[in-house]
Amino acid sequence: MKYVFAISLLLTLSLHVFSQPVITRNHLMFPGDDFVTASVAVVPDPGSGGAQVIWDFSAVQQEGVSGFAVEEADETPYASDFPGANIAFVDPSPNASFYQYHFIDGNVWEEHGSVSAGSTTPYRLNYDDPRTFLQFPVMYNGQWQDNYTYTLEYYTAPPYTTLGEGSVDVSVDGYGSLILPQATFSDVLRVQIIGE
Repeated sequence: MKYVFAISLLLTLSLHVFSQPVITRNHLMFPGDDFVTASVAVVPDPGSGGAQVIWDFSAVQQEGVSGFAVEEADETPYASDFPGANIAFVDPSPNASFYQYHFIDGNVWEEHGSVSAGSTTPYRLNYDDPRTFLQFPVMYNGQWQDNYTYTLEYYTAPPYTTLGEGSVDVSVDGYGSLILPQATFSDVLRVQIIGE
């Protein structure tokens, strides 16, 4: 069954190469940074791809915001479960226990897994074959495909484990400007991620 992870993941940049934005490792977060995500009440039509497009999402209504602290993976309590990870996104709220583990270097951004020990259904997700988010440099018309496997363990009574596999097809199908209610961003790449 195919589904869209995010019909368009829009990333803001500050580097121009031949008037087109390019994402490298240096554009992403480092330990000490904050990583913020937001959900929307209604998902807007993503519009079209292409060169020098303007995506106008100025009417989007934000529903919820989540913030994560970016830390060195080995400074977190579950680092030994994800030995290949070098970055962790950590929920900084009091008594929170959600950790997401990644490997980011000059070539790739991979997800290695996550732990949610404090949720109503605590779990540990481990990508036995890591899931690739980005391959660097990311630029217009870039594309790649990634296969991954995972183990999902639920710490419930009784505990149970699910094994799975999947694949994602990624294409960088547009660049231009993004208009949000908060601000307008130029030099944006649109990354489309479709998985099964």
